[in-house]
Amino acid sequence: LPTSSLCECTLTANAGGPNAGQSADASAGGDVNGLWVPRQQTSSEQWYFIDANRAYRGPVSKRTLHFLYSTQAITRNTYVFTENLTSSRQWVRIRKLPSLLDELQQPLPPAAGAGAPAQHEVSPPAPAAADFTLSIRTGDVSLHVDSDGDGTRGLLRVARIDQSPIGASKQAAESDLNCAFGDLDLRAPLAEESPMVATSRRTVAMTPANLNTTATPASCCKTTYCNNSMKLYELLAACPATRPTPPSRRFSFRRPPKFRFGQPLHAVRVNEVGVPEVLHQLHQVLWQRKGHLIEGIFRVSPAGSALKVSRQMTEAGHFEKITDMESVAQLIKQWFKELPESIFAPCLQPIVDGELGTGDECDLLVQRLPELNQNVIYWLQQLICDICRHETDNRMTAQSMTIVFAPNLVHAPDTLDPLQALELNKRVVQFGEMLFEHWNLTSRKKSSLRHCN
Repeated sequence: LPTSSLCECTLTANAGGPNAGQSADASAGGDVNGLWVPRQQTSSEQWYFIDANRAYRGPVSKRTLHFLYSTQAITRNTYVFTENLTSSRQWVRIRKLPSLLDELQQPLPPAAGAGAPAQHEVSPPAPAAADFTLSIRTGDVSLHVDSDGDGTRGLLRVARIDQSPIGASKQAAESDLNCAFGDLDLRAPLAEESPMVATSRRTVAMTPANLNTTATPASCCKTTYCNNSMKLYELLAACPATRPTPPSRRFSFRRPPKFRFGQPLHAVRVNEVGVPEVLHQLHQVLWQRKGHLIEGIFRVSPAGSALKVSRQMTEAGHFEKITDMESVAQLIKQWFKELPESIFAPCLQPIVDGELGTGDECDLLVQRLPELNQNVIYWLQQLICDICRHETDNRMTAQSMTIVFAPNLVHAPDTLDPLQALELNKRVVQFGEMLFEHWNLTSRKKSSLRHCN
């Protein structure tokens, strides 16, 4: 406990540290699994790792890895990366590196310049009827524990014996103190140019295996199946999407809903950052009640009765009374689904016709939309990022989130052929994946839309 002055505190105290978000000098790349790696060759002494919130950290030294492992900030299942770790420059779990794991499991070596541990001198306690002092003396610090005779109150006094650290400078002592009490950001900065969240790419077949052909039935010669060059926008224009109609309500003296679903986007209430208030409140409820940690959240459907009650509470503005988190996730999807027109409606044609091939093109399309549409879309990207940070708990990846949201962002009309509807959904998913990958790579620098969890 290197400290420069006498301090007094209770025996049970919490130590905290500064939040220094420094940056690393790396550029974006990718391994065979889709995880980010520094594009430029780095030193084999520089290590990167993926923390519990799926954020890229580094570069750090192996000694820092050892410290973080000893404090359980990282575990044997943590992904790490350094040059020459594998021939293909892949991220590897610590448990699959026996030599590194054995090294991290060893006791943490003493700090440089600390010298050999000093002998401890413990003075015998006085009789219980009187006050006593327990003194522990080391080469650098003296601890005095004063206690009343009845033992009901205790204070910890830390007094420095020598103002200059033995064998180390004052700066080194302050550095050791920060290392002991600092948080993860102090020891392991976020890697610059890395994505907001680590997401690996998985190949997912959007069509059943027995339908993944381009065969055309003789009885329906005018229909084209599973054709990548198919122009679906004309079909959507000819067959407008059938939005779900809200249940009919008899005349009553109740107040109209405060947050009614199915309103045009320009008619909804927005908060100070330009996001619909109902989406913001549902997000807050989901996090406050730990709904983002539920396995299969946004994928598992809630019970019909619970969803009905939760919707009534949401439309009335009584968010604090909502208890079913699967219903909260479903209501977020329903809000998008029940919009009178798609959130991408002003620029829908390139999406459904599959004309966009890169994340840059997808982001440029979003920037052509009205400002409110942009805010909602980028809010959705942040939500996907927030959810997949907890993939180890909820089993939801960014790709999973994109798949479950796609049918709600562009609703296929009932008159559309089932395979055409499947192709439409596939293209929306591809657009969503490219957009999120681009946002994930660039939002750390330029994203202006932030909301706290």
